[in-house]
Amino acid sequence: MKNPKSKFSKLFSNDYFLSLCSKFFIMVFGFISLIFLNRFLGAELKGQYSSIINYVTIASAILQFGLSTIYPHFKRKNIENCYEIFISLALIQFIIFSLISLGIIVLTNFDVTVTYVCIVSIVSTLALQFRYINLVENIKRNTFVIFVISSLNCLLTIATFLLLKRDLATALIIYLIKDITIILLYATKINYLKLFLRQYRKYYLQITKEGILPMLSGLLIILNYKVDIVMLNAYSIDFSAIGVYSLGLSIAEYIWVIPDIFKDVVQKRTAKDNSLDTVNFSLRCSSSFVIFAFLTLFILGEQLFTILFGEEYTEAFHITMILFAGIYSIVYYKIIGRLFISDGKSKQYFYTLLAGVIINIVVNYFVIPTSGIYGAAIASVASYSGTGLIFLLLYLKYYHVKITDVILVKPRDFKKFKRFLKS
Repeated sequence: MKNPKSKFSKLFSNDYFLSLCSKFFIMVFGFISLIFLNRFLGAELKGQYSSIINYVTIASAILQFGLSTIYPHFKRKNIENCYEIFISLALIQFIIFSLISLGIIVLTNFDVTVTYVCIVSIVSTLALQFRYINLVENIKRNTFVIFVISSLNCLLTIATFLLLKRDLATALIIYLIKDITIILLYATKINYLKLFLRQYRKYYLQITKEGILPMLSGLLIILNYKVDIVMLNAYSIDFSAIGVYSLGLSIAEYIWVIPDIFKDVVQKRTAKDNSLDTVNFSLRCSSSFVIFAFLTLFILGEQLFTILFGEEYTEAFHITMILFAGIYSIVYYKIIGRLFISDGKSKQYFYTLLAGVIINIVVNYFVIPTSGIYGAAIASVASYSGTGLIFLLLYLKYYHVKITDVILVKPRDFKKFKRFLKS
């Protein structure tokens, strides 16, 4: 008779299961948080909140300097104390950016918005660096951290909705608490005696140089997701409308969690080799699940949005349905993009994302003045679809993969899931 404990241990050593668990926590706790956050703020304040968080996200993408993105590439080189080298550089950057942010805050006479963006941007940057570096090192611990921060964020949001009056600052503080918690949880496992050693200095400049292109690529990813809200602000679209649009975009982002389940595994495994079987399997499953999610949400209809978020958000259902046309393509550039970075194809990755952002900005420029938030949704679909198609074609060309190997699940995939469940 097999030991149940060994079965349990085997299950929790499976990369797919751990990634699935982490994304399950994100989707369930995150969706509950989304419901209460939107009801707490209302459409107008949610529009203001989304605009501020947009700038924080863009700033964080720049300040990362591609550190977490290129870690798998350096990990392949089997550099001694590679983890400690990257953590040391992340902390050095955090200190430098903190000093720069302090200067900006003073120069702007402690403007509330500027102060918040500066503080949260540097904290979010360190949180992201810690999270993705540790994802490669220990996917099990990463799952635990995600569970803690997702549940904490959910509880804080519900408590805020039940106990406090509508206030933008409160929602922003919750966002900051979440990132601080991420840093503290990972900081407990750092061997501080191995940080900032003299022999690490020769790697700092090398990592920074090689991180510039991935940093720009990361910025392009964020712009591809966020430039629509930036341009809606630029055209002075009403904050209530932006709040509705941001909800539709948030729902779409939760569907993006599906390919993220597999993206994390791809990032971990391609830190060692290309692992094309893993990539193909991830692409097939992700694309099939996205189609299933679309059909499910379409059947439930706009009444679901009214029940969960309130009547002022009903229109967000239509925004989500439009965005779904582009979500399918996101599967390809989320998963294939990770392979490209680990395999040293950062230039191809960068130029493909650049093309997507240009498409997004150009289409937004023409359609937002006439179609508002619906125009922004259409521009996003054009950008996502174009970017995803380019990534797919490059992947098929570079790795000699057949199109039938990446589109939809195959019978053997179900057998693989069945073996996994039996285990």
